[in-house]
Amino acid sequence: MTVDPDSRRRTVVITGSSSGIGRSLALEFGRRGYVLHLVGRNIASLDRVQAGAPAGSRVYNVDFQETAEVARLSGELSAGLPGVDVLVCSAGLFAAGSFDTLTVAEFDRQWLVNVRAPYVLIQALLPALRAFQGQVVFINSLAGQGMHGAPRISAYTATKQALRALADGLRAEVNDDGVRVLSVFPGRTATAMQEGIHGREGKAYHPEHLLQPEDVAMAVMAALDMPRTAELTDIILRPMRKA
Repeated sequence: MTVDPDSRRRTVVITGSSSGIGRSLALEFGRRGYVLHLVGRNIASLDRVQAGAPAGSRVYNVDFQETAEVARLSGELSAGLPGVDVLVCSAGLFAAGSFDTLTVAEFDRQWLVNVRAPYVLIQALLPALRAFQGQVVFINSLAGQGMHGAPRISAYTATKQALRALADGLRAEVNDDGVRVLSVFPGRTATAMQEGIHGREGKAYHPEHLLQPEDVAMAVMAALDMPRTAELTDIILRPMRKA
């Protein structure tokens, strides 16, 4: 059974909302009056986002590398939310290394965060998404957009291409229920993660030359605002200034 969206407050669940793109999206949803369910590891940052959010907003301190914590979060959200308007899967983990050097444990950590956790969370929230004819947003990466590999990021690329496959399969299953699914593929974005990547690459970090988290948030909101006669399935964003 669906519920008239004009008769209730809108609800969004955002993973990775303590920093970067997830935080920018949380702030924008908050400005629009959504009740925020903010998921992340940095509880102090989550609390700061919640401080300016509409009443009823909550934070959840969860490490997606811990399967018990993911199960607890999924159970808590599915039991407490009769419906969800938007689910944003923005949490992500990056580790570079060649086949010679990247350990299986490091691959598994990326798989847990980038693929398994979104799958578990979506599975738990599907009834709530269907109830409100909600929308699912996957914050992916350019690494997940094309069917190709690159040196030293094979494990990361594998997880991001798997995330795209999850999104495409989910869309095929839930479109008939009125649920829209969007994958966003940003290039290099000025976040703490990207600053760390630049450092490991030995490159000078110039955030003003990169995409801004707010740029990605603006593109996502524009897609979500589209009339229900249309569905934007994929957004590719790159920095205007090329390396």
